[in-house]
Amino acid sequence: MKVRLIGTGSMISKRNPACYMINDRIMIDIPNGIVKILKNANLFECVEYLFITHIHGDHIFDLPFLLLDRAKEKRQLTVFLSKRWYRKIKMLVKLAFPRSYYEIFYQSNINFISNKQLFKLDNLSVESFKVNHGKMSPSFGYIVKENDKVISFTGDASLCENVKIVAQQSNYLICDCTLTTGNDKHMGVDNIKELLNLNPNLKVVPSHTSINAKKELQKIENKNLIIKEDMEEIIYE
Repeated sequence: MKVRLIGTGSMISKRNPACYMINDRIMIDIPNGIVKILKNANLFECVEYLFITHIHGDHIFDLPFLLLDRAKEKRQLTVFLSKRWYRKIKMLVKLAFPRSYYEIFYQSNINFISNKQLFKLDNLSVESFKVNHGKMSPSFGYIVKENDKVISFTGDASLCENVKIVAQQSNYLICDCTLTTGNDKHMGVDNIKELLNLNPNLKVVPSHTSINAKKELQKIENKNLIIKEDMEEIIYE
Protein backbone atom coordinates (compact mmCIF):
# COMPACT_ATOMS: atom_id res chain seq x y z
CA MET A 1 0.00 0.00 0.00
CA LYS A 2 1.25 3.45 -0.89
CA VAL A 3 0.11 6.66 0.79
CA ARG A 4 1.20 10.01 -0.57
CA LEU A 5 0.83 12.87 1.89
CA ILE A 6 -0.26 15.58 -0.52
CA GLY A 7 -0.55 18.03 2.36
CA THR A 8 0.52 17.88 6.01
CA GLY A 9 -0.29 21.38 7.24
CA SER A 10 -3.05 22.98 9.24
CA MET A 11 -5.09 25.87 7.87
CA ILE A 12 -2.67 28.46 9.28
CA SER A 13 0.61 26.79 8.30
CA LYS A 14 2.58 27.46 5.11
CA ARG A 15 2.40 23.81 4.04
CA ASN A 16 -0.29 22.29 1.86
CA PRO A 17 -3.57 21.63 3.70
CA ALA A 18 -3.91 18.08 4.95
CA CYS A 19 -5.03 15.48 2.41
CA TYR A 20 -3.79 12.14 1.16
CA MET A 21 -3.74 9.86 -1.87
CA ILE A 22 -3.79 6.06 -1.55
CA ASN A 23 -2.39 3.83 -4.29
CA ASP A 24 -2.65 6.78 -6.71
CA ARG A 25 -6.43 6.34 -7.04
CA ILE A 26 -8.11 7.23 -3.76
CA MET A 27 -8.13 10.67 -2.15
CA ILE A 28 -9.00 11.59 1.42
CA ASP A 29 -10.27 15.19 1.43
CA ILE A 30 -9.90 17.83 -1.29
CA PRO A 31 -8.98 21.10 0.47
CA ASN A 32 -8.57 24.63 -0.83
CA GLY A 33 -5.82 25.02 -3.42
CA ILE A 34 -5.07 21.32 -3.77
CA VAL A 35 -6.32 20.85 -7.35
CA LYS A 36 -3.49 22.94 -8.82
CA ILE A 37 -0.98 21.05 -6.65
CA LEU A 38 -2.33 17.75 -7.97
CA LYS A 39 -2.18 19.03 -11.55
CA ASN A 40 1.42 20.18 -11.16
CA ALA A 41 2.32 16.72 -9.83
CA ASN A 42 0.42 14.96 -12.66
CA LEU A 43 -1.91 13.37 -10.12
CA PHE A 44 -5.19 15.17 -10.78
CA GLU A 45 -6.37 12.75 -13.47
CA CYS A 46 -5.63 9.80 -11.15
CA VAL A 47 -8.36 10.59 -8.63
CA GLU A 48 -11.20 8.06 -9.00
CA TYR A 49 -12.51 7.86 -5.44
CA LEU A 50 -12.81 10.59 -2.84
CA PHE A 51 -13.51 10.14 0.87
CA ILE A 52 -14.48 13.23 2.87
CA THR A 53 -13.74 13.46 6.60
CA HIS A 54 -15.86 16.55 7.32
CA ILE A 55 -17.01 19.73 5.58
CA HIS A 56 -14.78 22.47 6.96
CA GLY A 57 -13.42 24.61 4.14
CA ASP A 58 -9.82 23.42 4.45
CA HIS A 59 -11.05 19.90 3.65
CA ILE A 60 -13.59 20.38 0.82
CA PHE A 61 -13.24 23.78 -0.85
CA ASP A 62 -11.62 22.40 -4.02
CA LEU A 63 -14.37 19.81 -4.45
CA PRO A 64 -16.35 21.98 -6.94
CA PHE A 65 -13.30 22.12 -9.25
CA LEU A 66 -12.87 18.33 -9.18
CA LEU A 67 -16.58 17.79 -9.84
CA LEU A 68 -16.63 20.31 -12.70
CA ASP A 69 -13.65 18.66 -14.38
CA ARG A 70 -15.10 15.15 -14.12
CA ALA A 71 -18.46 16.34 -15.45
CA LYS A 72 -16.93 18.21 -18.43
CA GLU A 73 -14.56 15.35 -19.25
CA LYS A 74 -17.29 12.69 -18.82
CA ARG A 75 -15.06 10.80 -16.43
CA GLN A 76 -16.22 8.69 -13.51
CA LEU A 77 -15.80 9.78 -9.89
CA THR A 78 -17.22 8.31 -6.69
CA VAL A 79 -17.51 10.55 -3.62
CA PHE A 80 -18.03 8.97 -0.19
CA LEU A 81 -19.54 11.29 2.39
CA SER A 82 -22.13 11.56 5.12
CA LYS A 83 -25.62 11.88 3.64
CA ARG A 84 -26.12 14.82 5.99
CA TRP A 85 -23.56 16.81 3.98
CA TYR A 86 -24.97 16.18 0.50
CA ARG A 87 -27.29 19.20 0.47
CA LYS A 88 -24.50 21.53 1.60
CA ILE A 89 -22.16 20.14 -1.07
CA LYS A 90 -24.82 20.92 -3.68
CA MET A 91 -25.16 24.45 -2.29
CA LEU A 92 -21.38 24.93 -2.51
CA VAL A 93 -21.29 23.78 -6.13
CA LYS A 94 -24.29 25.94 -7.05
CA LEU A 95 -22.49 28.96 -5.59
CA ALA A 96 -19.25 28.14 -7.41
CA PHE A 97 -20.62 27.05 -10.81
CA PRO A 98 -24.35 27.81 -11.11
CA ARG A 99 -24.47 27.19 -14.88
CA SER A 100 -22.87 23.75 -14.50
CA TYR A 101 -24.86 22.68 -11.43
CA TYR A 102 -27.37 20.52 -13.31
CA GLU A 103 -24.70 18.92 -15.47
CA ILE A 104 -22.56 18.00 -12.44
CA PHE A 105 -25.34 16.42 -10.41
CA TYR A 106 -27.68 15.03 -13.07
CA GLN A 107 -25.76 14.53 -16.33
CA SER A 108 -22.38 13.20 -15.23
CA ASN A 109 -20.67 9.97 -14.16
CA ILE A 110 -20.24 11.28 -10.61
CA ASN A 111 -21.73 9.15 -7.84
CA PHE A 112 -22.30 10.22 -4.25
CA ILE A 113 -22.37 7.30 -1.81
CA SER A 114 -22.78 7.09 1.96
CA ASN A 115 -19.46 6.66 3.72
CA LYS A 116 -21.11 4.24 6.16
CA GLN A 117 -20.76 1.38 3.71
CA LEU A 118 -17.57 -0.65 3.33
CA PHE A 119 -15.70 0.16 0.12
CA LYS A 120 -13.64 -2.53 -1.61
CA LEU A 121 -11.18 -2.18 -4.49
CA ASP A 122 -9.05 -5.19 -5.42
CA ASN A 123 -7.37 -6.25 -2.14
CA LEU A 124 -8.04 -2.92 -0.47
CA SER A 125 -10.96 -1.88 1.73
CA VAL A 126 -11.95 1.44 3.32
CA GLU A 127 -14.34 1.89 6.23
CA SER A 128 -15.27 4.96 8.24
CA PHE A 129 -15.34 5.59 11.97
CA LYS A 130 -16.72 8.56 13.85
CA VAL A 131 -14.43 11.01 15.64
CA ASN A 132 -14.96 14.02 17.88
CA HIS A 133 -14.10 17.36 16.26
CA GLY A 134 -15.72 19.97 18.45
CA LYS A 135 -19.10 21.12 17.11
CA MET A 136 -18.44 19.72 13.62
CA SER A 137 -20.65 16.65 13.63
CA PRO A 138 -20.50 14.18 12.10
CA SER A 139 -16.76 13.94 11.51
CA PHE A 140 -15.01 10.80 10.34
CA GLY A 141 -11.73 9.01 10.11
CA TYR A 142 -11.02 6.12 7.75
CA ILE A 143 -9.45 2.68 8.17
CA VAL A 144 -7.69 1.43 5.05
CA LYS A 145 -6.79 -2.25 4.83
CA GLU A 146 -4.84 -4.10 2.18
CA ASN A 147 -4.53 -7.78 3.04
CA ASP A 148 -3.03 -7.72 6.57
CA LYS A 149 -1.80 -4.11 6.38
CA VAL A 150 -3.78 -1.38 8.16
CA ILE A 151 -3.23 2.36 7.75
CA SER A 152 -5.78 4.60 9.47
CA PHE A 153 -6.53 8.32 9.13
CA THR A 154 -8.15 10.32 11.93
CA GLY A 155 -9.00 13.45 9.96
CA ASP A 156 -9.44 16.41 12.29
CA ALA A 157 -10.11 14.91 15.71
CA SER A 158 -9.54 15.05 19.41
CA LEU A 159 -8.05 12.02 21.16
CA CYS A 160 -11.47 10.43 21.54
CA GLU A 161 -12.24 6.81 22.37
CA ASN A 162 -12.65 5.74 18.74
CA VAL A 163 -9.21 7.12 17.85
CA LYS A 164 -7.69 5.10 20.70
CA ILE A 165 -9.45 1.93 19.55
CA VAL A 166 -8.43 2.39 15.92
CA ALA A 167 -4.83 3.08 16.99
CA GLN A 168 -4.71 -0.33 18.65
CA GLN A 169 -5.85 -2.00 15.42
CA SER A 170 -3.52 -0.14 13.03
CA ASN A 171 0.04 -0.48 11.80
CA TYR A 172 0.21 3.20 10.83
CA LEU A 173 -1.91 6.04 12.18
CA ILE A 174 -1.91 9.27 10.17
CA CYS A 175 -3.40 11.64 12.67
CA ASP A 176 -4.28 15.18 13.60
CA CYS A 177 -1.64 17.11 15.52
CA THR A 178 -2.75 20.71 15.15
CA LEU A 179 -1.82 21.82 18.65
CA THR A 180 0.91 21.50 21.23
CA THR A 181 -1.76 20.59 23.81
CA GLY A 182 -4.85 18.78 22.55
CA ASN A 183 -8.42 19.89 23.19
CA ASP A 184 -11.94 18.77 22.22
CA LYS A 185 -11.40 19.80 18.58
CA HIS A 186 -7.85 18.76 17.70
CA MET A 187 -5.11 16.47 18.91
CA GLY A 188 -1.86 17.88 20.23
CA VAL A 189 1.74 16.81 20.77
CA ASP A 190 0.77 15.52 24.23
CA ASN A 191 -1.75 13.16 22.57
CA ILE A 192 0.87 11.91 20.12
CA LYS A 193 3.15 11.02 23.03
CA GLU A 194 0.27 9.19 24.71
CA LEU A 195 -0.50 7.15 21.58
CA LEU A 196 3.16 6.19 21.18
CA ASN A 197 3.36 5.08 24.82
CA LEU A 198 0.12 3.09 24.68
CA ASN A 199 0.92 1.38 21.36
CA PRO A 200 4.61 0.41 21.18
CA ASN A 201 4.23 -1.22 17.74
CA LEU A 202 2.24 1.61 16.16
CA LYS A 203 3.88 3.99 13.71
CA VAL A 204 2.40 7.47 14.16
CA VAL A 205 2.48 10.01 11.32
CA PRO A 206 1.33 13.47 12.52
CA SER A 207 -0.46 15.66 10.00
CA HIS A 208 -2.57 18.85 9.93
CA THR A 209 0.28 20.26 12.04
CA SER A 210 0.78 23.88 12.95
CA ILE A 211 4.23 25.51 13.00
CA ASN A 212 4.52 25.24 16.79
CA ALA A 213 3.26 21.67 16.95
CA LYS A 214 5.75 20.53 14.32
CA LYS A 215 8.64 22.15 16.22
CA GLU A 216 7.64 20.26 19.36
CA LEU A 217 7.22 16.99 17.47
CA GLN A 218 10.76 17.26 16.12
CA LYS A 219 12.07 17.18 19.69
CA ILE A 220 10.58 13.74 20.38
CA GLU A 221 12.98 10.82 20.15
CA ASN A 222 10.94 7.80 19.18
CA LYS A 223 11.61 5.53 16.22
CA ASN A 224 7.87 5.05 15.67
CA LEU A 225 7.20 8.76 15.22
CA ILE A 226 7.41 9.49 11.50
CA ILE A 227 7.42 13.14 10.45
CA LYS A 228 6.71 13.61 6.77
CA GLU A 229 6.73 16.63 4.46
CA ASP A 230 4.25 17.52 1.72
CA MET A 231 4.21 15.08 -1.21
CA GLU A 232 6.31 12.46 0.59
CA GLU A 233 5.17 8.83 0.59
CA ILE A 234 4.65 5.94 2.96
CA ILE A 235 5.12 2.59 1.24
CA TYR A 236 3.97 -0.33 3.36
CA GLU A 237 4.81 -3.66 1.75
